[in-house]
Amino acid sequence: MKIEKLMALYGENGALLEELYNQYKLNPETLDKEWKSFFQEVDTNGLANGSGYTNGNGKSAVATSFTDAQAASIREMGIINLLNAYRRQGHLAAKLDPLGIQKPNRTFIDSKLHNISPADIDTVVDSETLGRVKLAEIVDLYEKVYCNTIGAEHFYLVNDEEREWLQKKMESPEFLAPLPRGIKLRLFEKLFQADYFETFLAKNT
Repeated sequence: MKIEKLMALYGENGALLEELYNQYKLNPETLDKEWKSFFQEVDTNGLANGSGYTNGNGKSAVATSFTDAQAASIREMGIINLLNAYRRQGHLAAKLDPLGIQKPNRTFIDSKLHNISPADIDTVVDSETLGRVKLAEIVDLYEKVYCNTIGAEHFYLVNDEEREWLQKKMESPEFLAPLPRGIKLRLFEKLFQADYFETFLAKNT
């Protein structure tokens, strides 16, 4: 069986499997032993030439070639890719146009969401800021942080420590907590002063 057909068997995880296979083709040594052995088998045995396509029940026998660790690895890669999609390009999906003329670009994020199965979205994962929660709760938080009426872009920062600090702050539930009235007034005052000063400079330069 060609690798393209093998990928098609795994539906939502096909793109992730393709990434691993391309990595194997470029440099097999970058993969762990299990994945390296798996793709060697795909390229050399009956899976590669079309034999052994189905088992006695008429179902794909390829699925049994995955170990539990490999299946878990695919799911984990999908989750990581999804969360990093929000962090890298979530600002492109933000609703920044109050008139709705310019539509948010969700192409990249939605492509990663498509790779997550309904079962995966209910998977309980460890989050540094939320603790052990379902992936759906993290996605909901990231939608509000990165894709709401204010976009958040921080991956351009070259300093890893600064980027991770900002990321942790933004992905904390406290980031979305309502601000006290006094802080809102203080922020408004500072914004008004900045705007007034810019207007003054524009008139006198």
